Amino acid sequence: MKYLLTLVGICSFLPLFAWGQEWSYQTIGADRLPQNIGTFRLSEPKPGQFVGRINAAPLDRCFQSELKAKVESTTEQILVILEPLFSGCPRLRLVLNSDGSGGRREVEQSDGSWKWDDRERLLKRLR
Repeated sequence: MKYLLTLVGICSFLPLFAWGQEWSYQTIGADRLPQNIGTFRLSEPKPGQFVGRINAAPLDRCFQSELKAKVESTTEQILVILEPLFSGCPRLRLVLNSDGSGGRREVEQSDGSWKWDDRERLLKRLR
């Protein structure tokens, strides 16, 4: 029984070590005007495997689910590349300030380069 309680105690702390971040995220409507503020959540369910999810409406059908993500980070920035749900949709890249103070959303162009979508997304780290 003592060992079972120790195991339960250890397991209860495991979620505290799971890597995850949540950021505010503002959607832009078809009229190119700001819409709603929701969240972007980035997590690492398995070591080295990242997923991202944008929880805000309206949202393009290409990104309405948990998405595979590639993450690179430096002391200044966290780069998150999100793979869309469907072929024919562009990949998104979130360029986030490591200190949580902001960021921008970029869209991959047909030549493989990245271009800022020219819209304020209010990206700020919440946790």
